[in-house]
Amino acid sequence: MGVCAVQLLRELAPGDVELVELGCAGPDLALLLEGAQRAVIIDAVEAGRAPGSIVEFAPEGAPANLRFCTTHEIGLLEALGVARALDKLPRRTVVLGVQVASTAPGRELSPAVRAAVAQVARRALALARGERSPARRPQGGRADGR
Repeated sequence: MGVCAVQLLRELAPGDVELVELGCAGPDLALLLEGAQRAVIIDAVEAGRAPGSIVEFAPEGAPANLRFCTTHEIGLLEALGVARALDKLPRRTVVLGVQVASTAPGRELSPAVRAAVAQVARRALALARGERSPARRPQGGRADGR
């Protein structure tokens, strides 16, 4: 799912936005984030919502019921934790998760998830340009952007 979003972003993003397709979070994520002012990370999630639902949050505000649909070496939140521990995590880091219809490997994107890819790509671009995230609301705001 994230790969599809990056492909779309390659068409939409201005030249000053660096796009990196990881495939897996892994411990190398910290090295890739080093020196970045902002980071927007897109990944497939299982959050108990309707397929295509978008969950937006700062790494420290991840919803408790959230699971990443991953075959990664380590989970995304763990990789972001490593980046934070090494002081490489950009101050403005936002995760955009898209609820997938199926976690089975090799499955095509459902129509709802395919539609969400376009939405999440536009949102990622807005965040990369400096728009504030609902995930950064003062106390009392919801971390999931709703």
